[in-house]
Amino acid sequence: MNKILVFGATGKIGRRLVNLLAAAPGVEVIASVRTDADAVEFSAKGIKTVTIDLDSFEKDGLGALIGKMKGIHSVYLLTGYTVNMLAHSKAVVDAAKVVGVQHIVHSGAYASPDTTIVHLGWHQLVEAYIERSGISYTHLHPNSYMQLLLGLGQIIDGNGVLQWYSGNATVSWVDCEDIALVASKVLLAPERYSGQSIPLAYDIASFPQIAALFSTVLNQPFTYINNPPSVFYERVVAAGFDPTYSRCLVNVFSRQADGSLVEKADTFDNFEHITGRKPTTLLQFIQKHKNNLVRK
Repeated sequence: MNKILVFGATGKIGRRLVNLLAAAPGVEVIASVRTDADAVEFSAKGIKTVTIDLDSFEKDGLGALIGKMKGIHSVYLLTGYTVNMLAHSKAVVDAAKVVGVQHIVHSGAYASPDTTIVHLGWHQLVEAYIERSGISYTHLHPNSYMQLLLGLGQIIDGNGVLQWYSGNATVSWVDCEDIALVASKVLLAPERYSGQSIPLAYDIASFPQIAALFSTVLNQPFTYINNPPSVFYERVVAAGFDPTYSRCLVNVFSRQADGSLVEKADTFDNFEHITGRKPTTLLQFIQKHKNNLVRK
């Protein structure tokens, strides 16, 4: 059996990826979870899990991680959105090399090679380390997740409002389920995609245009309110997000708005070739998730 270990299994990409791999013949998918409670949903479906807290290896060393990764052929690597992604990813790669993992699929982010956006540089450093390890690899580079739109709309005093932080900038988008589908295709035929970096972005829209799509699908007028990126920082840090990572996103929104992030609206035509179907459009995504788009 081809044993595939999925990090980030409880996330928007990882959960879908685990289900896709579980349905594939000749594959044993193993979901990496942080706690035993996280394992319940997978165990209920007969999917194997392994409890791995990547924070523990800074103090304890790699021994336990190596033990938990023995017998794994391929790894899907998506780590948490903090500066610790550097240490976490390094630990996984080092353990993977010891146990003989044959292929790593890293889910990073789309950026120009010379990006000065800090967290995008972190992804590039992780990928350079993977390449340096000598393990066969494929890098996935998605741009803006469509799932960011879920729950973003609000109904205030009967009026539809969509709030964001990037002005009228047009950016490119990808559905997390489409990222998972690409990842599954790569993990099931890694030799076909070895050494490749695959950009993932298939539809473009500004937030005023997205507000118009909300209006069409939800049959209610929506307006767009642009907040300063500093408002984003205050809100997410108060909610417990990593301040360093959050400052990176403030920079992204600011540079999207002022036009200096020149790659922000790049799109690609590789999805149908990899998966055999067309990628999800923003209109299709909003139609599919319309019941989850708005908070009262």
